[in-house]
Amino acid sequence: MRQHIEACQVSGLYVKQYCKEQNLNSATYYYWRKKLAQESKTNTGSFIQLQPVHRNSCVEIVFTNGVKIYFESLVPLDYIKQLIS
Repeated sequence: MRQHIEACQVSGLYVKQYCKEQNLNSATYYYWRKKLAQESKTNTGSFIQLQPVHRNSCVEIVFTNGVKIYFESLVPLDYIKQLIS
């Protein structure tokens, strides 16, 4: 359903029109849009500052939704900010 919501937003169509073209019930669309929006709000985590133990340490960032980013060496903070924005 997430794909339909994203596709509808990109399409520029009204929800009712998009749902009709995709043979979807608009009430179901709105239900899932609300549910997914609530999930994304509860999955927002916060970051804490970490100090490396060794200069050539590996870095692994684990998000609250289970997504992991792994670096074999230290990378610039600006690069990490670009990845997560």
